[in-house]
Amino acid sequence: MTPDLVLAQSLVTWYSRLIKLALPQHVSLKNMAQAELMELALGIRHLSRGFTRQRELAGRPYLRLQKNLAPYLLYFWPVSYAQTYLILKGFVGREHLKNATILDVGSGAGPSALAALELGGRHAVITDQSRAATGLGLKLAQLAGKSICPHFWDCTSAQEPPPGHFDLIILSYTLNELWKEHPHRIDLRRELLERLAKKLKNHGRLVVIEPALRHTGRELIALRDSLLKQGLLAVIAPCLSQSPCPCLSLAEASCQAEFDWNPPPFLTHLAHLARLGKERLVCSFQIFGRREEGLPSFKNDTFRVVSERLVAKSGRSRYLICGPSGRISLQLRQDATPQTTSTFSRLKRYDLIRVINAAIDDKRCSLSKESFLKIIS
Repeated sequence: MTPDLVLAQSLVTWYSRLIKLALPQHVSLKNMAQAELMELALGIRHLSRGFTRQRELAGRPYLRLQKNLAPYLLYFWPVSYAQTYLILKGFVGREHLKNATILDVGSGAGPSALAALELGGRHAVITDQSRAATGLGLKLAQLAGKSICPHFWDCTSAQEPPPGHFDLIILSYTLNELWKEHPHRIDLRRELLERLAKKLKNHGRLVVIEPALRHTGRELIALRDSLLKQGLLAVIAPCLSQSPCPCLSLAEASCQAEFDWNPPPFLTHLAHLARLGKERLVCSFQIFGRREEGLPSFKNDTFRVVSERLVAKSGRSRYLICGPSGRISLQLRQDATPQTTSTFSRLKRYDLIRVINAAIDDKRCSLSKESFLKIIS
């Protein structure tokens, strides 16, 4: 999947706005002292560790501290914006987002809501327990001329969600922070999503994006399975089946999306100084719709690529693919045609593919000279 050029230009524009809020004292970033750059990079590294290691910052109001403002806005905000943009564009579609009303739950400073508005949405309500965060989101929306309304809502309480119904409801990096030590956290998160599903308009979409950590990814899969079992919601993407996910039966398995992107040069520089790689965007996500409005249907020869290329010591390559028949291994036989071999070499994680006339046995799909492999999207 090549980087999205429209997104790249959008990020450059957004970055200029982020800099106005994060570093108002600097007319030009080129003149920043090395000591200031290193302080920024250390702040990014501190936040990253707090989000991914002991996770002591997950769910905490870290934006109340001025020292966290610039590291968040100049690194984590554009990452969240880009992830949401690519997921919505690729798996929800611009036609669904045109003039959409959006509810962003646990929005922080609104990167996900603003990505949805950039793709054609009309108005967004952003909710968070941190008024400092939603205040930043409102300022960014005003700089961009976007329609956003901040709303304080504790989604873990019995308090009703914001009024109205929505075409799109987003929870980006939110659910993993809720009830994270509670023994029944999956059930509590499912009940929250079921409450929110009742706020969807006809053919609305509920989008959940989570970190690419193994345990948060597996908890998202467990939540998916629990939701489908209850019968209110159907999974729209990335899964091609409403059956239980096979990942949970494997001790180390999870399911992650991976996107190429062109980050703004200053972000790349900060990531390098912070010793964090951001050549690709990696996350876990699920998109749901109301089950009563119908289920997506895929043929048995359609699969989603769910791994990077896996190379054995012998040099042979394979991918893991998942479809209506479950998760299997895709590999080439020596007699595969040049066209099939070429397509196989171009596969990327989360490509949607069609496999025709392939031999499937023992959870293995082998492409031979009679086989045809096509990348659908």
